[in-house]
Amino acid sequence: MPKARKSSSVTDSNVCDTDVMLLRFLELLSDDQVVRKLKSTLYPQALSDKLDTQIQTIAGLTSQLEGKECRITVLEEQVELLQSECDNQEQYSRRCNLRIHGIPETGDGEDTTLKVLDLVNAKMAVTPPVAKEDIVVSHRLGKQRDTGDRPRAVIVVFSKITVRNDVIRARRRLRNTRDQHQVFVNEDLTQRRAALAAATRQLKRNQKIADCWTYNAKIVIKTLANAIKIISTQAELNTFQ
Repeated sequence: MPKARKSSSVTDSNVCDTDVMLLRFLELLSDDQVVRKLKSTLYPQALSDKLDTQIQTIAGLTSQLEGKECRITVLEEQVELLQSECDNQEQYSRRCNLRIHGIPETGDGEDTTLKVLDLVNAKMAVTPPVAKEDIVVSHRLGKQRDTGDRPRAVIVVFSKITVRNDVIRARRRLRNTRDQHQVFVNEDLTQRRAALAAATRQLKRNQKIADCWTYNAKIVIKTLANAIKIISTQAELNTFQ
């Protein structure tokens, strides 16, 4: 029996010594100087130098990447500016144009100019009346479709922007017509502005905005708070999504 008590005492002593050593080891690890010395002992100098080199390389690459990202941002802004300037010039070249949708199509040999004159003078009552000399050219857009499809749009180039504006102002009268063929008179927008106008119409259908229209080739919206805003970019429109 005494031998058993002696064995238990020895075991408790060993556990106690182990705890003390572990606590001491943890205290040493909390000392930065000890940790640095331990690192220098465990890792060869060559490995340490290589690690420093890699760290410097990574820092250099990070700096280069940040510089390139800044450069990309500047270039993107320049591209956006150039695209905007090109779009403005293209739209200016279309300032006397209108696109008319819904004029019935009668096949080859039709005189679209006479059909346009009948529309603007008889149905829209444009004042003063539009003369044949006021239209430089008119024609259908796109390839001829199968019978029964919607008629192709007609593009009209007027000789003066004042005549074109007279037609634009009178287009509201088309809303009161009960013709079999619904006719729409729209500005001849660039591809970029046409896509933006289509996006605003979708927002109106989704009840994200109160109304939308174009005026002098500018995309205009009325917000749900009845504020009028001119939209120039898709980013501006995204705020209403």
